[in-house]
Amino acid sequence: MLAGAISRMGLIANSARQRRVAALIKPVLPLLERLGPRSTACSAIRVDVMGIRQGTPLRESWGAADRMTVLTALPAALIAHCLGQGLITRSGVYPPEADGAVDPGWLCQAASERGLAIVRMNGE
Repeated sequence: MLAGAISRMGLIANSARQRRVAALIKPVLPLLERLGPRSTACSAIRVDVMGIRQGTPLRESWGAADRMTVLTALPAALIAHCLGQGLITRSGVYPPEADGAVDPGWLCQAASERGLAIVRMNGE
């Protein structure tokens, strides 16, 4: 709840703001942890994509929140499955549009089908 409010207020909209908020919150974390009941630990991931589409600068942000075990293991398991099935034919790091690379749309859909909600967020 607190993290959501901080985000909605724009207090963590960029790296400098994130560092300032972290510096303010870190000393009071032990007190904040005592205020409410313990809940399941949650982590988050975010991917920012920047580029040019049809001559116009573009920025998109995508994110997900879940337990760290899900955020770490699910994408790795999906990619391992693709490798085992011979669906990925290249090694190395390539953009999504490269032949033989992992289709990010497929990866997001496959993760979503297994319970990980991936959401498009507004760019900064």
